[in-house]
Order: sequence, then structure tokens, then C-alpha cells
Amino acid sequence: GIPPVSRTLDDSDKWVTALSKKLTTWWPWVAEGKNPLVPSKGEEISKYKELDPLDRLLLLKALCEVRADQHDVVSYINDALKEGTEISSFRKDAFGRDGTGTSYWYDANTKTQCHRFYKETITTVSTPNRKGKGRLSLPIVNFQWETLASNLEEFSEVAEKLSSSKSSVETFIGNRLQSDAIPVLEKLQKKKERALKQKQRQDKLL
Repeated sequence: GIPPVSRTLDDSDKWVTALSKKLTTWWPWVAEGKNPLVPSKGEEISKYKELDPLDRLLLLKALCEVRADQHDVVSYINDALKEGTEISSFRKDAFGRDGTGTSYWYDANTKTQCHRFYKETITTVSTPNRKGKGRLSLPIVNFQWETLASNLEEFSEVAEKLSSSKSSVETFIGNRLQSDAIPVLEKLQKKKERALKQKQRQDKLL
């Protein structure tokens, strides 16, 4: 857990209060911007239920960052690396970057047979500092995520589009999709089709 360890939470919603207290301390270290969930004498529970999905996702990410920073997790990772475990087992690397703030991420979950291809766009906006003329305050960093593909058809379309791009980086990413991702998805698609045909034959026998 994340120290200090909380008492057993009897109420099903008490975890929200515990989360708000925990993140209040850690937020400046693991996240950017305003913390959407702060302790409010019990009102944080109703506040959490009104949060939009994006704010809830930010809270989850912050909680994961805090958990990953705990001593037991760090020790476990360090020991595993010493034993030869690849760093990619703990940290996902971008599928490709174009150098202008755009990154592409390929997520393949073998257990759930779920494949996703994402595009992350990072933009930085500088705002004037009201306290000092001509000075700029800390820039605001915006992160925008877009799901580009989640099935074989969409992966094929994205790969073809990127491969025919004038950008050498996008062309590389498109070609890599065709060589690394498409064959896996095609194999998975054929497996699903065989399973469906088998089920249809079994249904006819009933």
C-alpha cells in the first residue's frame, strides 16, 4: 500500500476520502494542474461522483504514479532488472515519435486479446506573468490522446495512411505497424473466425 496505511474502510465510499487525503500530499509531485479531488469534510465523495471521466482518469494516473514510487515497488523492479528482466516489462516505450510533440503508442494485451493504437499530442502554451512585465510564467502543457485503431480493419487503414505519408517518421511507423501489428491481428482474426464457425456447427447439432 501507500504509507501511511489507512484503516479498514467499512463504508463503500470511504475510499474516496482516503484517496483525496493521500493525493493532496502527493499531487504536486506526480501530476500537473489543479487537483480535482481535495478533502472537503465528506463532501469529496459526492464531488467525485460528479467528476467527468477525464478527471477520474487523471486521479487514477496520479494514484498509479504514487504507488510506483513506493519503496517495495522500486525494490521489486530493481531486483527484477538485476535478474535479467527487460525494462520494457515495467515501462512501455512509444511505438514512434515525430519530434514535434506527437507520439504513437501500441498497446497489445495478450490476456484479453485487446489491441489499441493511440496518438498522443503534446502542446505547450506560454502565458504572460501578471506580476512581472515581459516575463513569462511556467508554460501550460496540454496532453491530447486519440484512439486511432482498435481492430484489424482500423489498424490496416491507419498503417496504409501512415505508410503513404510524406513524413519519413510516419512512413516508418506505418511500415512498422504492417510488420509488427497487422500479422498478429490477422492471426487473431482467423482464430476468432474458426471459433465462430465451430460454435455455429455445434449449434446446428443441438
